[in-house]
Amino acid sequence: MANNVNAQAIAFANNYARRTADNVVSCYLTMKRTVQVWNGQSIVTVIPNDANLIQDGATVASGTADGRAPITDAQVNVLISNLATLIAQFEASSNLILNQMQQVSVNAQSAVQ
Repeated sequence: MANNVNAQAIAFANNYARRTADNVVSCYLTMKRTVQVWNGQSIVTVIPNDANLIQDGATVASGTADGRAPITDAQVNVLISNLATLIAQFEASSNLILNQMQQVSVNAQSAVQ
């Protein structure tokens, strides 16, 4: 089988496919680390699944908020739940999706399992 030498194909592979795969692997590792910290530090005990706002600068008792949208404890809990779902998809079938992304990625990183 001949190699694909089409300039448009090469440009797409280098400028989009490989960069996207790098970003996807990086995103997976970020999600994995976030869930590890959530579980390892039992963050659910300080961010319960309720409607209270997290006063992180976006929400302040006095002064000026920093312009970000306020978030609730429940929104953070939903985030963690969604991260766990996405991680499970990456790791299903012996890490099928993660392995496929790492094959295309320029800076493939070994994921902590």
